[in-house]
Amino acid sequence: MKKPWILALLFLASCSSTKITSSWRNDRVLPAHYNKIMVLAMVPDNQRNIRRAMEQSMADQLTRNGFPAVSALAAFGPKAFEGMTEQASLAKAKDFGADGLLTISQTNHSRTREYVPGTIYPSPWGWGWGGGYYSPGYVRNGTRFAWETNVYDVATDKVLYSVQSKSFDPGSANELAGSYSRQIVRDMKKKAVFVK
Repeated sequence: MKKPWILALLFLASCSSTKITSSWRNDRVLPAHYNKIMVLAMVPDNQRNIRRAMEQSMADQLTRNGFPAVSALAAFGPKAFEGMTEQASLAKAKDFGADGLLTISQTNHSRTREYVPGTIYPSPWGWGWGGGYYSPGYVRNGTRFAWETNVYDVATDKVLYSVQSKSFDPGSANELAGSYSRQIVRDMKKKAVFVK
């Protein structure tokens, strides 16, 4: 029999708000050790709390797994990468001393409304007497995000890894960032994008 804390961990893992839809590792580039990976989230400026949470959570998750990383927002502030091309971002990361760059791009953000119909539950005494119980329907508002994350080797400008994912109804920016970073780092480790 599984211990209660193991069941709780399995339940939390199954409740992740982020699902990977596809991922790819560049097989032409051998996995390498990186001394400093810069994490740069590209999200609209009015969602700076999401950017801060995504970058910091991803940097923390990478570092915790033995891949030293730093948030671009923490290192440079909110406007440093505004309007920059991919090449310019790589050059800035290189000047900072980073040998890897991980970008997180928000490719879609939408709000949804759906009607959840009511449910009839039978009475424990049967339908003959006592009737049943009815849970009324309701309208549920939701939030959906689509993401693309790319990992670059700063020295060669080559893409090492790319992953697409979707996040559904995160409770907060921190919950979104935590779920996202755990899923992506787990997939990167599985695909051996970096070595320690």
